Amino acid sequence: MNNENKIHAFGEGNTRTTAVFTIKYLRSFGYDVKNDMFAEHSWYFRNALVRANFRDQTNGIEPTLEYLNRFFDNLLLGEKNELKNRFLHIKYAEMFPVNADKLGINDTNNVGEVSEKRRRSVGEVSERQNKVLEIIAANKNISARQLSELLNTTDRTIEREIKKMREMNIIERIGGDRGGHWKIIMKGGNNE
Repeated sequence: MNNENKIHAFGEGNTRTTAVFTIKYLRSFGYDVKNDMFAEHSWYFRNALVRANFRDQTNGIEPTLEYLNRFFDNLLLGEKNELKNRFLHIKYAEMFPVNADKLGINDTNNVGEVSEKRRRSVGEVSERQNKVLEIIAANKNISARQLSELLNTTDRTIEREIKKMREMNIIERIGGDRGGHWKIIMKGGNNE
C-alpha cells in the first residue's frame, strides 16, 4: 500500500477536493483566492499535504508543515518561495539544503541507490562517505569546497574523506581541480 492511501481515504481526487475546500474556506474569511496557484503547483501541493501527515518512525521521519507553509505564504502573503517538488523528496530533503540548487545538485534520481551499491561492492563506508558519494552521483563536477558546504563541515575534513575514498578505490578524479570531474568506481573497476 502506498503512502497516500494510508493518509487519504480515497485513491483519486483528494488534492482537487482539498484545494476546492481550501479556496472556499479562505474566501469565507474574505481572501480573494483563485485556483491559479493550486493548478500551477498541484503536484507540489499534493506532496506538501502528504509530508504534513506522513510519519515513519522506524526511519525517523516526522510530519512537517514546512512545505505547506511555503505554499500558503506564497498564496496569501505574496511571498516568492520556490515550490519545487524535489524539495519534498525525503532523501533530497535529508541530504541537501534548499540552496543545493545553486551548487549544481539537480539530479536526485539515483540518490540512495549509490550507497547501497557501494556497500555491496566495497563493504562498509562511513555515513559521511555515503553522503559524499550520493552528492557526487548527483553532480560529478562538484568541488571539495562545495561538498564541505553541503555537509556543513570543514574543507580539511572533506579532503581527508576524499583521500580515504580514493585509497579505497571508491572514487577517482578525472582531470584537474578546475574543469575535472569525479568518477565513482565499483570494486574491480566497473563504473556506476
